Amino acid sequence: MTFFIFAITTIIQAFTVALGSRSINRFLAKHKSISSQRDLNAFKAIARNNMKGAAIILLVAPIGILCMLHLIISYGPIWLIPIFIVNIPMYIFSTKMKAIENKSRTLACEPHFQNEYARIGQTWLKKPWPNF
Repeated sequence: MTFFIFAITTIIQAFTVALGSRSINRFLAKHKSISSQRDLNAFKAIARNNMKGAAIILLVAPIGILCMLHLIISYGPIWLIPIFIVNIPMYIFSTKMKAIENKSRTLACEPHFQNEYARIGQTWLKKPWPNF
């Protein structure tokens, strides 16, 4: 049962990362720069969605970590093998997402929108919830 809960939490995290990556990739395909209010609004939307996704992960991940610890303590270090097998793809996927997140925060930007674009990007990185 504990491994099932761990697997479900990992699936929720993977699904959340996949949706976030998809939205950022779509944004990057349509917007090569921030040159209009429409571009800035689209950036705000992906930043909001990804911040909300991160909040979901922050709520679910501790449950998965507790399950991992329970499995290892209760049944021995042999459980490290399936835990690593499940987590390695998640780590790779998350690392790739981080790269496209960074790309979306560093697009060329018209001077008129630069301050707002930078503020949204910093909020995305530093704050737990969107305030824009």
